[in-house]
Formats: sequence, C-alpha cells, structure tokens
Amino acid sequence: MTMTEYSEADSKAIEALMQGINLSSTSAIAAYTNLASSGARSDALAALFEQSPVSLLAGKIAEVVARLEEADPQKVTVKAGWLARFSGADLENKVRYQVSRKAVDTLLEEADRLADRVMSLVEQIDATMGEHLEEISNLRLRIVAGRLYLDRNPSAGVPVEGEISFDNPRERFERRLASMSALLSSHEMNTAQLKLSRAQAIDMVDRYHETSTVLVPVWRHHTLAISSNLNNTPEAIALAAKAQESLINSLSALKGIA
Repeated sequence: MTMTEYSEADSKAIEALMQGINLSSTSAIAAYTNLASSGARSDALAALFEQSPVSLLAGKIAEVVARLEEADPQKVTVKAGWLARFSGADLENKVRYQVSRKAVDTLLEEADRLADRVMSLVEQIDATMGEHLEEISNLRLRIVAGRLYLDRNPSAGVPVEGEISFDNPRERFERRLASMSALLSSHEMNTAQLKLSRAQAIDMVDRYHETSTVLVPVWRHHTLAISSNLNNTPEAIALAAKAQESLINSLSALKGIA
C-alpha cells in the first residue's frame, strides 16, 4: 500500500496516525478504533423521518387537490333549472362550493406551515451530513493508516513463537479495522440517502412556493369574483375554470415527489 493517491495533508495525517498505533497495548488498540459517532443526531433525524414533513406536505397537497375538485366553479355557475331551484339543489351547490373554497384556503395555510417544517428538516439534514462527512474522512484515514502500519510492521502484535498466548493483538486490530470499514460503508450509504432526501425536500418546497405564489393568487382572484357574483360572464367562468385546472395540475405533480 502506498500513499501516492493521497494529498499532502492526508499523507501527513496518515503518518501521524501511524505514530499512535501500539499493538502491545489493549487500551491503545481500543482508543484507535473506537470513534465518537453521530448516532444521537442520526437517531433523532430517523425519528423525524418517521413523520416526515415532506410526506405530511404531500398529504396536505393531496387534500387541497381533493377540495379544489369539489370547488369547481363551473358547477355553481351553470344556470339552474326550475327543479334545482325548487328542491334547493341550486343553493346546496353554491353552499358546497363556498365551503370547499374556504377549506382550500385553510389547507393552503397548513401547507405553508408544513413547507417551513420541511426547510427546518433540510437544516437538520445539513448538520447531520456535515458530521457524517467529517466522520467518513476520519474513518478513511484511520483505516488507511492502520493497514499501512500492518504492511510496514509484519511482526507487530504477533504472539512470540514458542510462548503460550491466548491473545493475538494483530488479529484483534485487523478485526477492528474490518469493523471500521463496515462503519465507513454504512456512513457513505447514509450520506447518499441524506443527499437524496435533501434534494427531494428542497425540490418540493421550491415547486410548492412557485405554485402558492403564482397560481394560488390567480385562482383566488377569479374564484372570489364568481363566488361573490361580481362577474359571472362566460369569459370570467372560463378564466376561473382555467385557473382551477392549472392549480390542480401543478399541485398534483407535487404529490409524486415525496
């Protein structure tokens, strides 16, 4: 094993680490191979993922879409026949529309709060990834230093030939290095998953904010005019229906991100 593939700073760090390896000392082996872990933060983050705000936001968006489909402006602006007026179905449709429209506004406010929680999750992911990356670097250097030490010192930690011994420090150190390699692989996989989750979270919030700041105000403008009976011309109804459809399509696309 050579160090030609490592930077000058890493090479110096590896050489320094090798200076601290002492296979004649059980405590020294333990100290070298036992690393502080970011497990506490990872456990907290895992608990948060169980009720992920990203999934909650996706669920809330699904509720918004369902309510929007109920609040169809075309259903309440169609001229009612005498039977609908007599039975009260016309009034019922208008009331249902108003209720659904107000429910959409309430759900959108809840979605806004969930979007803020998603960004808080992103901050926690960033902190955890920072710890993982630092630990990955430390693990990688310690593993390289340990293996290089064994290559350079083939007799280090080997029981003296002819003496009765129930311990083999070299084998124990090799097993510890293998465990560190497994931990390194786990950290690398976790970091890749965190990066994916972070990208999905940011994508969802960005696209949700684009929808809520552009399409939602347009939808509110057109539907308010209709619900207030201020402008029920065919042109206004068509614009309201188009705004409704655009908002539903945009929000429906978001549901598949989580």
